[in-house]
Amino acid sequence: MVNPDEGTYTLAKGFTYYHVEAPVISSVNPNEGPATGGTAISISGSKFARGVTVLIGGTPAQNLERVDDTLIKATTPPGSTGWQELRVVNPDGGWSALAQGFRYLKPRGVPEAPPWFTATVSNDHKIKLRWGAAEFANDYEIWASKVPGGPYTFLTRTKDTTFYSEALPEEAGYFFRVRAVNEFGYSAFTGEEYADAEEENDEENENAQVSKTEVVIKPVAGTVEATLSQEGLLTRDYQLDLNSSHYNNIKQYVIRVAAGTARQASGTLSIRAGDVTVALPGTALFNVYRSTLAGFDERDAWVEVILADLGQAEAEAALKELPRGARVISRVWSIKLQGRTGRRLHPQLYFPAGTVLSFTSLPVAVRKPVMYFFTPYSDRWQPVSTLYAPQVAQLRLPGKYALVDMGVQ
Repeated sequence: MVNPDEGTYTLAKGFTYYHVEAPVISSVNPNEGPATGGTAISISGSKFARGVTVLIGGTPAQNLERVDDTLIKATTPPGSTGWQELRVVNPDGGWSALAQGFRYLKPRGVPEAPPWFTATVSNDHKIKLRWGAAEFANDYEIWASKVPGGPYTFLTRTKDTTFYSEALPEEAGYFFRVRAVNEFGYSAFTGEEYADAEEENDEENENAQVSKTEVVIKPVAGTVEATLSQEGLLTRDYQLDLNSSHYNNIKQYVIRVAAGTARQASGTLSIRAGDVTVALPGTALFNVYRSTLAGFDERDAWVEVILADLGQAEAEAALKELPRGARVISRVWSIKLQGRTGRRLHPQLYFPAGTVLSFTSLPVAVRKPVMYFFTPYSDRWQPVSTLYAPQVAQLRLPGKYALVDMGVQ
């Protein structure tokens, strides 16, 4: 110690530095389970000291057993739906964390209604009913009515999401609706759709110019491709839900809107994938059409929205740039908008005005949620300034987006 008048005093052994050994987490298996807790997990890594503790989403893990310095076994506590940080802390204060260490899944319960439903007629006069898979559904019930709004009567139950029916008795034209069923109960009904088996349908006719199928969804090698090609489809608001249990392991979503559909768009297209929703107003789709697709052959011209879940590695990389104490509480998403004409791509440097990004799964135990983004122009993670709410913002630039809990700053 030195005073301003240069008087000094020295205390031998006045402070002791000691080495803190930070543990290393290699993997968590399994890394997802019900939000009610109770999932037995194994944490592999190294340098796990005696007396080690494990926190999942800030809550201590249960039934913790340190097998050795490379393996911990524990049981997950109850938590909030979505990805949660998993942190291993040694008694000396050394710690390591995975921002997306464990994913809490919605507990199985009453299924939601199928996300979409169509009723069409094939050329052999069979009524074809199709609907999107509902999470937790065991079966689907089909109900029919001769008049809009009912009364509806039960027609049949099936495990499939496609059903063919011959012409129904008395009158050819019927209204249909579908609901999902499991051991917990029944979902709400879908909206009603009409089909008349006595009428010709162009869906399978080679000369048909407009498909009556609103959207075609297919998984391809880790990617879900959704194609919206029906003209007039987006003259009203349309919700595209890609959160089916069939797509649990999907990392990329490609949504293609045909040029003719984008040209006529006046409603809002809402795309739900994982823990985000992107809403593009009709004017946004039309602006991309006008700036990149107008004048090209509309049979092979598209507006494309691409959402990619960048995974755990990207969340870890983001943590290194975020303020101390922050944690990533969502998936890290790459979000892009582009036009496509044949094989030629037309990347958009900006999202048109009115495009909105929402993170839909906000964990309960969050102190200070802030949306962050990373673009090639900024080359760093920074808070989004165009917020409507902590998890809702106007989407302006393509890039990476994540929801971050700043904790106590």
